[in-house]
Amino acid sequence: MKRISQVLSMVVLMLLNSCSTQFQMKAQNSHMELNAKSGQISVNATKSTFSESFECKAASSWRWGAENKCPGSYISSMVVNIDNNPVFIPLSAFADLGNPREIRMETYTEKRFAIILIGGDAATSYTAKLDFSNGVLIERMVSNNEFPDNAWEKTRYKFNYN
Repeated sequence: MKRISQVLSMVVLMLLNSCSTQFQMKAQNSHMELNAKSGQISVNATKSTFSESFECKAASSWRWGAENKCPGSYISSMVVNIDNNPVFIPLSAFADLGNPREIRMETYTEKRFAIILIGGDAATSYTAKLDFSNGVLIERMVSNNEFPDNAWEKTRYKFNYN
């Protein structure tokens, strides 16, 4: 079953498998495209920045990566494809992750992998882990890097097709 994903917010990324991984980055005004491809899996994310004229009115809505202010950057879109089939990634998987800095991929088995997003700085730094199984996002775990046992959030996903 084909799934589609084009959503707004923030990210940085890496990819799956022990195959050779290719990365491409190009600046586009206030956007940066991040692409990775490995075997049958490809990821494309766009990290965007707010313009100087942007007035942040909802600083409290950014849970991770910023404190009492809007972050300087965010993920404006994220697309994951497996065997050229898009994987659905809900906005809630990354919409509240501000100031992303790094991404990497962890592979558990042929059908299980995770995208690790790291962002923020000092007291606002976080690690977000998006777990996938059989081509479907099943869980998101975000924790504060200074106090990972005391400040964390876990979201489980269950869709009709999995």
